[in-house]
Amino acid sequence: MKSRSIKTIGIFIFFLCFALAFLLYDAFPCFLTSVFFPVSTSLFECLKMIISGTVISLLIQCFILEKNLINVKNLCLGIFITIFIDVCLFVIFYLPIMLGFGTSLFFTLAFLIMISIFNQFIFYYFIFIKDFGKLNYLALSGIIIIYIISGLLTYYPLINDAFFDKNEHKFGINTYII
Repeated sequence: MKSRSIKTIGIFIFFLCFALAFLLYDAFPCFLTSVFFPVSTSLFECLKMIISGTVISLLIQCFILEKNLINVKNLCLGIFITIFIDVCLFVIFYLPIMLGFGTSLFFTLAFLIMISIFNQFIFYYFIFIKDFGKLNYLALSGIIIIYIISGLLTYYPLINDAFFDKNEHKFGINTYII
């Protein structure tokens, strides 16, 4: 299988991983899944869905590439840069429209498809250019820090609208507004 075919399949892998990330905590509620996957429908938890969906899908694609004897460089750097760009796209495009017009299933799906296609270009650029060596370790540290902060903010959320789940009227995983 050529890398172009894997890129095309990767778009569907991204989309499925976003859906998986959205549903995984509900299927397996525990501490581990609460750190990596959304526990509510707050804006912050939507970011966790995008981050974890991206990481899972890129790891699956790297596994497929390696199985097809295609050498992958800069895996951690590619994942970190892709996560960073995903978060920026969410804040710049999706968030203002969602706050202005509310959530729409059509717009959410369209946004996830757009981000899936864009991710393919970013990630594949980084895994096929020259090896950045130690910068990959720094990127791995960045990914770990993102998940540590994510876990802390899940259990100790800031009290503002980004962490408030309007459906369940709560902040984070354990605190409820009466």
